[in-house]
Amino acid sequence: MTTRLPVALITTTILLAVGCTRSEDGPSSDDDDDDGVTWAPIITGDWTLGPNSEDTSDLHVLTLDRDYYIGGIRPIAPPGTHHTVLALNPSASSDIIYASGLGTEELLFPPGVGLHLSEGETLYLQLHLFNVEATPLTGTSGVEI
Repeated sequence: MTTRLPVALITTTILLAVGCTRSEDGPSSDDDDDDGVTWAPIITGDWTLGPNSEDTSDLHVLTLDRDYYIGGIRPIAPPGTHHTVLALNPSASSDIIYASGLGTEELLFPPGVGLHLSEGETLYLQLHLFNVEATPLTGTSGVEI
């Protein structure tokens, strides 16, 4: 099966190097999956929703303090996360780097291919959150690379 990358992801920046590492020595960051890929959050947002409520405009901002070469990307989506959008501009759909919805799995680039994000660029993480329960719901949603 062939995986097609979103056009915005392909055209965002130069795709050159892999930043998600495969390691024989174990993880060098927060999480190591079964394939030996090491994952670490690049941007997250903590949130709390009251009973039977929804938030479609939860926005988190991060200015990058260094260059990133990303070899894969995946959502952090605990219960209550409907979808996430990661962009370089909060109001331009052409600047979307990544988006995920319920059930979205990781996206790994082929060996030797990656997404370059430059120091000084600003990331915008927009979360759509919902709580259909009668009790408050709290979580941390975001994107790992």
